[in-house]
Amino acid sequence: TFVEKPLGLAMYGIPELVAEAEASGLVTMGACNMRWAYRGALGADAEDLVMIVVLRPLSEWRPGAIEAYGANGVIMEAAIHEMDLACQILGDIEGLEAKGTPETVHLHLHHERGESLILASWAEGTVCMREMALGRTRHTRFYPDTSDEMYRLEMAHFLDCVSEGKETCNPLRSAAHVLGWAIKA
Repeated sequence: TFVEKPLGLAMYGIPELVAEAEASGLVTMGACNMRWAYRGALGADAEDLVMIVVLRPLSEWRPGAIEAYGANGVIMEAAIHEMDLACQILGDIEGLEAKGTPETVHLHLHHERGESLILASWAEGTVCMREMALGRTRHTRFYPDTSDEMYRLEMAHFLDCVSEGKETCNPLRSAAHVLGWAIKA
C-alpha cells in the first residue's frame, strides 16, 4: 500500500489503518519524495539542520488545495516533506514549537538526535526553492534534485520492498508519526 502524503488532514482513522495494515502483513509506504530529492544528504552525521522552503502561492500551484487544506495548507502541502526528511536524518520528533500564519510557518522540532528548524512560505510570484543546511556552526548546504528521478527512485524502493516482502523506509506508522506532529503544528 503506497499512500501519497499526507495520510489525512486529521488523525481520525489513521491508527486503525496502520494497525490493520500491520496485522495483515502489508508492505506500506507513506510517499515523501524529498527523501530522494535530498539523497546526497542522507546518512550525514548531523545534530542540527535548517530547511527553507519557498513555494508559489498554493492557489497558483495546486488549484483547489486551499479549500482542501484550509489554514494548514503550507504545513500539509510543503513543510510535511521537510518534517519527514528531518525525522529520517535526526530521528523521531519528540516536541515542537510552531508559529506563523496560513501562508508562512516557522517550525522548531526536537528530535531524538538533535533539532531542526523549518521555514515554509507560499511566496508571491513563481519563485520556488528548497534548501537544507546541516550543522549549527559549520553549514553543509544541500539543494534538492527536483528532476523526475526522485519519483522513480521512490517508486523503485517501494516496488523492491514489495517484491522482497520487506519494510520500506517510511512505513505507514512513520508517516502517521509525522502527520500527528504536522497536525499539532
